Amino acid sequence: MALFSYDDLTRNRVTASLESYDRLYENRSFKNASSIHVSDYDSYDIFLSHSYNDRTIIPALKKELENFGYTVYVDWIDDKLLSRENVSKDTAKVLQKRMKQSKCLIYATSENSSNSRWMPWELGYFDGIKDKMVGILPIKKYGNNFRDDFRVKSI
Repeated sequence: MALFSYDDLTRNRVTASLESYDRLYENRSFKNASSIHVSDYDSYDIFLSHSYNDRTIIPALKKELENFGYTVYVDWIDDKLLSRENVSKDTAKVLQKRMKQSKCLIYATSENSSNSRWMPWELGYFDGIKDKMVGILPIKKYGNNFRDDFRVKSI
């Protein structure tokens, strides 16, 4: 049973369209991950592990979680200068630091999750950090969502 569906997140999107993110991504001047400064003072409530193939809904999911009062880290939104085409050990170090700065990891599973190379790595790394929590958040492609299952029905 999913808490969110693609339909919910698409319908409630409060962030820029996928085309805007793609355009922003294409126009970035990327840096080597080793040259990116990651402050020791940054902290997040949630590290959102997800498939980049779900990028059309991830900004809306991030916003939904922020509406609950949480700070949420999404790599391609919060560390805009990381290159997805030039992944290195330094990229992994940036992500490791961000995971250490996060109180919990939410593993947003979808039909695209099995194609992600990073999600299993993030889950394993985060699970190995002492005193850190991991939660699984399924996102359904079609059908009713969790909230619909708990609506009071008239008799």
